[in-house]
Amino acid sequence: MNKLDQVINEIANEAVPEGRAEQAAGRVRRKLFPEAGAGSERIRGCPDYQSLIAPYLNKTLSAGRALLLQDHTRECVGCRHALEQARTGTVRTLTRPSTPPSRTIPKFWALAATVAVALAAGALILTQSSLLNGGKAAVQSVQGILYLMSGNKVTPVFPGREIPDGARVRTAKDSTAVVRLADGSLVELNERAELSVVRGARGMTIHLDRGNIIVQAAKQKNGTLDVLTADCSVSVKGTIFAVDSGTKGSRVSVVEGSVQVAHGSQKQMLKPGDQTATDASVAKTSVRDAVSWSRDSARYLSLLGEFSEIKKGLDAMPSPAIRHSSKLLAYVPGDTVLYAAIPNVGSTIGEADRLFKARLQESPVLREWWDAQKDGPKMQEMIQKLRTFSDYLGDEIVLSVSGDGSGNYSAPSILAEVKRPGLDSFLENEFRTLALHGGKGLPQLMEIPAPQSGSGERAQKRRTRYATGAAKQGPMLVGLRDNVLAVAFDEKQLESVGARMQESTVADSGLLNHVKQAYDRGASWLLCVDMEQIARHSVDRSMGDRPKLPAGLDAMRYLIVERKDVAGKTENGATLTFEGRRSGIAGWLSEPAPMGSLDFVSPNATFAVSMVLRNPQWMLNDLLRSLAENDPKFQETLDRLRNDSKFAIGQQLAAPLGGEFAFALDGPVFPLPSWKLAIEVYSPEALQSGIEALVKAVNSDPHCQGCQLTLTQQQANGRTYYTLTTAKFAYEIDYTFVDGYFLAAPSVTLLNTAIQNRATGYVLARSEVFRSQLPAGGSLNFSGVVFHNLGSVLKPLAEQGANLAGNSAQRESIQALARNTGPGLIYLNGQADRISIASNSGFFGLDLNSLALPGLLGRAMHNKSALTQ
Repeated sequence: MNKLDQVINEIANEAVPEGRAEQAAGRVRRKLFPEAGAGSERIRGCPDYQSLIAPYLNKTLSAGRALLLQDHTRECVGCRHALEQARTGTVRTLTRPSTPPSRTIPKFWALAATVAVALAAGALILTQSSLLNGGKAAVQSVQGILYLMSGNKVTPVFPGREIPDGARVRTAKDSTAVVRLADGSLVELNERAELSVVRGARGMTIHLDRGNIIVQAAKQKNGTLDVLTADCSVSVKGTIFAVDSGTKGSRVSVVEGSVQVAHGSQKQMLKPGDQTATDASVAKTSVRDAVSWSRDSARYLSLLGEFSEIKKGLDAMPSPAIRHSSKLLAYVPGDTVLYAAIPNVGSTIGEADRLFKARLQESPVLREWWDAQKDGPKMQEMIQKLRTFSDYLGDEIVLSVSGDGSGNYSAPSILAEVKRPGLDSFLENEFRTLALHGGKGLPQLMEIPAPQSGSGERAQKRRTRYATGAAKQGPMLVGLRDNVLAVAFDEKQLESVGARMQESTVADSGLLNHVKQAYDRGASWLLCVDMEQIARHSVDRSMGDRPKLPAGLDAMRYLIVERKDVAGKTENGATLTFEGRRSGIAGWLSEPAPMGSLDFVSPNATFAVSMVLRNPQWMLNDLLRSLAENDPKFQETLDRLRNDSKFAIGQQLAAPLGGEFAFALDGPVFPLPSWKLAIEVYSPEALQSGIEALVKAVNSDPHCQGCQLTLTQQQANGRTYYTLTTAKFAYEIDYTFVDGYFLAAPSVTLLNTAIQNRATGYVLARSEVFRSQLPAGGSLNFSGVVFHNLGSVLKPLAEQGANLAGNSAQRESIQALARNTGPGLIYLNGQADRISIASNSGFFGLDLNSLALPGLLGRAMHNKSALTQ
């Protein structure tokens, strides 16, 4: 194989004598266009191709040139749009980031501004001309083939080759490449990605025509590094992020640092772990999925393994004490719509820093990553200052937001008790240091003002300013008085705190009453939200001033989220209450009941979800109604299906169901995931008749070309097995009926395994790995459960080293990730006026390790051939 690669490289790099290429091109032209003479016009670029569109549509263009035009329009977006415009008479436009409207400026100032801009531009040209002319983007590495497109030429390029400014490069299928920009930034291209790089006075600009890339942006001394797609722009100063541009739009994911994304007239700042898309139909994925194709994914996973070791040490630390009351609650106004209370975690931060430094000495993987962090010393300094600051504070920190009931909210305010003298001197010294370093908009230290006129709740309400922009209008205010610290962005908020301190009683309000009840139960981490106020004023207003919420969700009242550690176990809980009995979407979930469908899932399952629903037909009707309201075409399709084939989805497919189901990934992941679906059925005959009617309706629909279904059946072991296939996809769904359950899987073998496990009692619900996650309490049943044990997939992958071709230190860190990734369970309970969600593991059954695994699985499946080596 190495000799073949060497021969290919020698052929590709062989110098072609001058004139030979033109002679060969002439011979090709004479064969393609025998009717053209020596003086025939040559096609030199897009304008020449577009001049051929009219004769092409009139069918007067020669066959050879028609073939060239067809081939060119498959590759060139501009010419393809010109052809579409000529054919249809319509112009296709793309949304570009809009610029703010210009303002009218007096002539004198306009002239002065013009002179200033001209001088600045001249200075910029003189000082930066060497930067603009020196250095180009270059190919650093290639796996597969990378093409350089120049005019009509498509040329393979190899590592070390410079890329001309503005030239387009494209990776072939199953190929990746890394391009190093002149400023040191690295751009990793996935397969079929196409881009060009342009240098300008403001910095580098990457034009991403299609595909996905990962950018490791170097620190920008002047300007920004920008990525432009067809419908958005991304600007950074230095960070790691991924951009994916496809048919439906663009998606931006941030791994490290901050990224500004502009789409249309909207701008937003993304932080690590954030993701945004330019179209609402583009579903969000995890950031780890966005970078899973990268050749650095082994490095990312090994780092997660190191962090999991640190987390393991933190988990062994004593948890914050449970609080059964709060002095700070009395200082919060009665019209609070959001209340968050967290323990003072200063000691935890200090212990985490100690564990990190110890692990840093032991781990080459972690040390290599830390050495590459230029802001490492600043981070250590910040941790130390935060640790010192927390030592002055009590055991709780409270954040609150107020609202006036009309969609207007105050800026956030923060409260804490002061338990040690000297906080004012510490803050003054820190603010003075910031000023010496040229800081702007510095915080202001002041005394919490006493009430000026009136007191109590009424005076507080008069003084509260509801303005979402309050935080942007002035500097942060830090108030101190009577061992209370208050942080706000508006002096009126500090006056409100002063008034509440004088009254010193908890305000009587719906939300704060729920907060008091949470403290009575014992609180550690607490979030309480008035959903009736926030949600109703945060959704799109489609009918006048009345916000539109899905049926059932418009009755939301309060959301209470709690987290605490009791007897060495983590308890996470979230409760959403409603006004009156749950209905609509909120009413789909049934009250707790037995779930027999879980008996078809084995203890080896990687993931399983089981739910009990009130009424499947009712739920399906709600769903179809909601889809029809948002998409008139969906309603037209539904009506056509009903009228042409007499097929009623709700009656024929949902009515026979009992309302309980389970879905699981249970078995080998490669080459295809081993999933299974079990649904309770009250009338198997009616459901089978409905499935047959569905197949008939789809096959008879003239609008469904290429999606015809084939339904076959076979008898084995006294049972009837059905197989559903389609010519469009090389995939099948097998199903059968077992003791009042519809059981489906991608193969008959998996069906038989599930039936046998159920008969022998080898089921998930009776296994120790599942039962160890169950909560203490009197209830025997749940309305729903979500179980995951992704470590069971990671462990064999880590042991085999599949797709993790890193060094030995990386492999050891990945194995640590497998050891520290345990199972998790989330359970749901539906009651008359509320839905509760809880778990006893991690954060609602999930942790950093679990969230990282989809990226690993995606990479492993993409390169699944490694498993067979």
